[in-house]
Amino acid sequence: MIYFAVGTPGPLADLYSVASPRPVAGVIVYVVRQFPDERKVLFLKRNGGQHSGAWWPVAGTPEGGEEPLQTAVRELDEETGLSPSRLFPFGMEIPHADSNKALVTFVAFVDQTTPVTLNYEHSEYRWLTGAEAVNQVPDHSKLYLDHFRERFIVVSPAPDLELELLEATND
Repeated sequence: MIYFAVGTPGPLADLYSVASPRPVAGVIVYVVRQFPDERKVLFLKRNGGQHSGAWWPVAGTPEGGEEPLQTAVRELDEETGLSPSRLFPFGMEIPHADSNKALVTFVAFVDQTTPVTLNYEHSEYRWLTGAEAVNQVPDHSKLYLDHFRERFIVVSPAPDLELELLEATND
């Protein structure tokens, strides 16, 4: 299966679609780790550029023909040194600044033992509870973090929504 951008909200089946007619401008990856008493989400502090000092989830842009799923896995590795053990579509579209383009959002569950290794793009990281994450973002983003918290932190995501992770082959 080839993965594209998250579609606009509709019936439940459409909510978890990863198809959109608009070109993909980038991906967002909310990274979840199980701690002894609860799940937490990873936020990274930007180290330079337009959003220097801001706290964000993993994010990036496709390179040379990459599908969004490939971009998400690559960006997760590049920015944190982590690999997803399970990956899900976010289930809600987060708008891009350019309404003619799409952002594709994923939720990656990672193991409890691999340390976070930041690249040059970030200076710090924090594992936040769902409530802390909601309070970390500007008001216009709270809707998305509430959606995330309710569907991936408070409860476990539905197993049938999990995306298949296929290793790339070198032909």
